[in-house]
Amino acid sequence: NNPDTYILLDKPAAELILSTAKPIKLNRIVLQEAIGKHGERIEKHAVDAWINNSWHQVAEATNVGYKRILRFPEVLTQKVRIRILESRLTPAISTVSAHYYPPRPPRVAFTRNKEGFVSMSPQQSTFNWNPNGQNAVANLSTGYKIYYTLDGSEPTVNSTLYTQPVKAEFQVIKAVSYVNDQKGTVNSEEFGVSKAAWQLVGLSSEQAKRSGKNSFDGNPRTFWQSESGKAPHYIALDLGAEYRLKAMVYTPQTFNGEGMMSKGTIQYSKDGQTWSTLMQFELGNLTNDPSPRKVQFPAPVTTRFIRIQADATEANSTTLTVAEVDFL
Repeated sequence: NNPDTYILLDKPAAELILSTAKPIKLNRIVLQEAIGKHGERIEKHAVDAWINNSWHQVAEATNVGYKRILRFPEVLTQKVRIRILESRLTPAISTVSAHYYPPRPPRVAFTRNKEGFVSMSPQQSTFNWNPNGQNAVANLSTGYKIYYTLDGSEPTVNSTLYTQPVKAEFQVIKAVSYVNDQKGTVNSEEFGVSKAAWQLVGLSSEQAKRSGKNSFDGNPRTFWQSESGKAPHYIALDLGAEYRLKAMVYTPQTFNGEGMMSKGTIQYSKDGQTWSTLMQFELGNLTNDPSPRKVQFPAPVTTRFIRIQADATEANSTTLTVAEVDFL
């Protein structure tokens, strides 16, 4: 652990094996290169643990530099192997250390497809970092179990175990993860109309590869974007059947922050031709917090057709973008 001393491996693709007198629990490996004398050389590397008389890869990443912390599910092992897969010149490693931190249950996040099936996984804000090639989701998303409820009760280990996507429409899902009998934070989300039967019945404009259908495809990484300058920007939807609705959820796109809706008008129709104004709304601080925003209706409305018009956008953008729109 002295940065002034180091191991100079004999070739760009090499390996280093460390062992202990007895098995120990591990879930972290810390590596450092001798950057003061040799700079950054490692371009890709992996870590293996000796388990049941064979090597098993537990983590993989790209460069190391001043410090690389590799996180992986807990293992019990006596030997660890560092494999240098790609390197500029011969690698010079100054520090290798092994650590164990008791795992904490991840917060559960929900995603729902067009058909209304909800998937549950570790919350991306906690686990979806990918610095310089390390996929922390792949490394950490084992060793936990998720339990959920659909009746509004608090989930426990006696609730339903999550094993596959769950159909949810006009329901609230509550879910929690457990690791070694330790309970995580309960998360909940309300889901409304599934989007399998939705149709686009009108819109102001759309850009190439930014179709209006992207606003209800169940994938928040795609989005509808109107052409620039052709205000007012709007989109009209056929929900496929009449529903009693109480709220809208607007999910902004987060790739570049362009076209976020700050003010808007919601209209409804029985036939998709004659529109009545339901309400006007205002969304604040989307630039700094581009999270989904719920717009509560003044009173529930029964309708099949919904039209959303942007009356203003953040930073006076001349275009409108919508990653997803939902109705509860």
